[in-house]
Amino acid sequence: MKKCLECGKEVDESFKFCPYCFADFAEEDNSHQSDVSEPIENSTRTDEAEEKKSAETDEVLFADRYILEEPLSCSEFGTVCLVKHYKNDRLYILKDFRIVGKTKPEREKIGKNLEYIANALKTLKHINLSSVMDSKYENDTFSVIYEYQTGCSLDEYLEDLKLKSGYISEKTALTWARDIAELLYFFQKEQKRPFCCCNILPYSFLVNDEEKIKYINIGMPVFYKETGIKNPFENEILDNSKISPEYDLFCFGLTLLYIISGKNLTPSSINIPTEVPKNVRFPSLRQVTQKLLNEYSRHNDIQDILQDIKNIIATYEKAPELPEQEKAEFNWNIYLGSVKRLNSFGTAPSPFLYLSWSIMVKSASRFYLQPSGKGLTVLSDKGELYLISFTKAHIIKKYSLNINAVPPVINNDIMYINSSSGQTAIDFEKNEPLWDFRTKSMFLTPPSITKDAILTLSYDGFMVKVNPTDGKPISMENIKGKVMAPIIYDQARLYIPTLSHGLLAVNRESRIVEWELPSSSFTSGAALSKDGRLYAGDGMGTIFCVDASTGKEIWSSSMKGAVIHGPAISENKIICSTSAGQISAFNKDSGEKLWTIDYGAKSNPVFCISGTFMFMTSPEHTILTANIENGTVYRQIKLKGKANSIPLAVNGMLYCTSDEGEIYAFSSRD
Repeated sequence: MKKCLECGKEVDESFKFCPYCFADFAEEDNSHQSDVSEPIENSTRTDEAEEKKSAETDEVLFADRYILEEPLSCSEFGTVCLVKHYKNDRLYILKDFRIVGKTKPEREKIGKNLEYIANALKTLKHINLSSVMDSKYENDTFSVIYEYQTGCSLDEYLEDLKLKSGYISEKTALTWARDIAELLYFFQKEQKRPFCCCNILPYSFLVNDEEKIKYINIGMPVFYKETGIKNPFENEILDNSKISPEYDLFCFGLTLLYIISGKNLTPSSINIPTEVPKNVRFPSLRQVTQKLLNEYSRHNDIQDILQDIKNIIATYEKAPELPEQEKAEFNWNIYLGSVKRLNSFGTAPSPFLYLSWSIMVKSASRFYLQPSGKGLTVLSDKGELYLISFTKAHIIKKYSLNINAVPPVINNDIMYINSSSGQTAIDFEKNEPLWDFRTKSMFLTPPSITKDAILTLSYDGFMVKVNPTDGKPISMENIKGKVMAPIIYDQARLYIPTLSHGLLAVNRESRIVEWELPSSSFTSGAALSKDGRLYAGDGMGTIFCVDASTGKEIWSSSMKGAVIHGPAISENKIICSTSAGQISAFNKDSGEKLWTIDYGAKSNPVFCISGTFMFMTSPEHTILTANIENGTVYRQIKLKGKANSIPLAVNGMLYCTSDEGEIYAFSSRD
């Protein structure tokens, strides 16, 4: 044994470099160091009490009452999700608001005030109102549960009819006007004190399957005001001068104007129309609309407005019946709320559309998903490792490894994790860390597991062979070129993508480089087919197919942008994705490009393959499903936060994550 003068570790006599710190050993005799070996420090062992504490996780959204079904939308300040009550399986809408930019006491005060407002809203029940059912303030986030309504927004409904050259009937317009007026009468006249819900605007209404109009945003503007968040539908933050019955009547006028003329205006003062056009589709409502829009100069009472509308309806019903213009067919199944809804982009059903469960963990910029015999493993680039049940939102075990991790590899329920500071092994059978190998070099690619050793490539151009049982290094060799992607191998050779020397084929016995495929910037991994062909992609957007034994190029093809993911082999196809937002499939034998999916942005899409389907994620909050045969895209699913992992399809489930720390499990709707 000899001792490294840099780090003090003792290693085998034959080593020319220290595998722990990669320092050179002196040429002179350095072997007369002490034969007494120091035990390798196991930095992953922690006190049992700390381990138990670190295993505690953030609870799922309203874990005691509600289960997340599907994220609907998200923004910088909050999210909207479809949730289900765990007892009665009823669906609800969850909206949350993050309180930011204030001191902790101020945030807590705002949170208490919001809960007080929500409690007042819970008492309001009306047939045209989507009521507030529950609320919660925790960790600077205020969440509200609303009744769930099927259908689509008012503007979506009218815009869709316009595209199909269809129109709502006058009877429908009058009914909606009466329903909104009755709702305002309920707020302003039937409460102990007038209630100002604010912003009776088109975005606040939904049209259900029966063409009934529902107010779904009660309290939202006030919530925005309390948290200091700008209402995305307004040009300015709501102020106290607008929280009044008059302002609600004015906004009611804007909604009626949209219904009868198609003009969707914001309540900004610069957009207030001086006069309602005379050629509106339903002139019967023109005078009422004009009254409401003049609310600030000529105050009205909602009771009078409601009576005016009822008088118009009575006159309309007494008039001779005229044949209504035939309404364009409208398919409600395209909107959320119907199990039979169609796909967004294709016509055939696609799997994995039902959110089975989700769970929140510590946020990270990148997650790595792997299946194990004990459950789903989720590793963050910050070294947080979770072992989660495949079938429900339950964390079996949590490890805090304190490393900057890269994609792990699992073999026989042992996970081997490379990082910028060494290598770690986790034994899921024993449910504890197995060993820890620390070094000053950076291992930025996943390890490769051979029959008797773990092959680990360093960014500095070394290949370290590690004993899988105890983590001690067996040997180390210099590999020319910086390593950019994982090593793959067959019985005869190791295939190593490097940055400066292209793709290398190294003989496993002699360690001699047998051939090189030159490239200035290899960025993706390589794939090896059963017929002895090797596929790889480089940073210039070129896909190569070479003979694995000779390195002779068989074909090459090109893509837009650097190849970042793949190649993956699926039957007769090679599939890759690029930094320019493209995913392409090539014929495995000829290199002919078969199809391309273009995200239209530099979104770095990644994917996994399951049968004849491919599941893709990109940072733009989405998951896409595509048919591998022709590249047809079927379904877009929005996530809470940006997708930040390669999706994993296993046992009929699809798993993915977001940068906000949300882990999702999708299953088939069948």
